[in-house]
Amino acid sequence: YCVLDEKGVFRDKNFQQAVAVLNKKGMDNESDKGTKKGKKRKSNQKAIGSDISKIVRMIMERKYDPVIVFSFSKRECEAYAMQLVKLDFTTDEEKKSITEIFQNAIDSLSD
Repeated sequence: YCVLDEKGVFRDKNFQQAVAVLNKKGMDNESDKGTKKGKKRKSNQKAIGSDISKIVRMIMERKYDPVIVFSFSKRECEAYAMQLVKLDFTTDEEKKSITEIFQNAIDSLSD
């Protein structure tokens, strides 16, 4: 659901639809607890994770960054991190700066 168009206009209707879908999925997951539907739930988590990857990729491509993704599940958070590790949004110059900052931090720890 596109909740922010290319001009930066917030689309309330799309936001409400997205929230409704997320609430429905949350209720479905709650009803699955304690049942033998765990396999279905895992495939659902993969679908949600790929959605997160698509959303983050779209945000970065359209220069709406920075972005923060919240997850209240440790398992989902780890799954999202594993999917997003494949994405690279830093330029060569930024990578050089990151390496330099990291190395300086490590060097200061050894002092």
